[in-house]
Amino acid sequence: MMKKGLTTLLFIFCMMSISFAGSSDLFQINDDKISDELSSLTLVEEYVNANQGVTYTDLKNSGNILSKILSPELSTPSGIGYAFESPLGIPSFIWGFCLGIPGIVIVYLVSDEDKDETKKALFGCLAGSLAYTACYVIYFVVYTQL
Repeated sequence: MMKKGLTTLLFIFCMMSISFAGSSDLFQINDDKISDELSSLTLVEEYVNANQGVTYTDLKNSGNILSKILSPELSTPSGIGYAFESPLGIPSFIWGFCLGIPGIVIVYLVSDEDKDETKKALFGCLAGSLAYTACYVIYFVVYTQL
């Protein structure tokens, strides 16, 4: 009886996953959006080709607007700058979600005590704890009801 209920639950979960996965637009390529995102890099490329030997430091010291495009401190809507903000290139939320309290400590130490990154790791830890608790409750309900 327990195996039949668990098998039915697994089957329903698989069917729901398949039905939701088929309607996703996640992997659609939008050429116009890609061109818009890369247009600023085209400007930088043209400038560098026209001025051979120019470095980022030269660009930054001259006050050229192109230095702001290349600045890793700026966070862009596309998330290109995000890898520079997160510890070891992994988002702080994921550190907290996957590792819990040790993840918060790692983020705190690696990000030079950055409060925003530590807060993101704390929220990840809370979300991971809630997800774990929800899975445990579902597991407990399924096995005690069968």
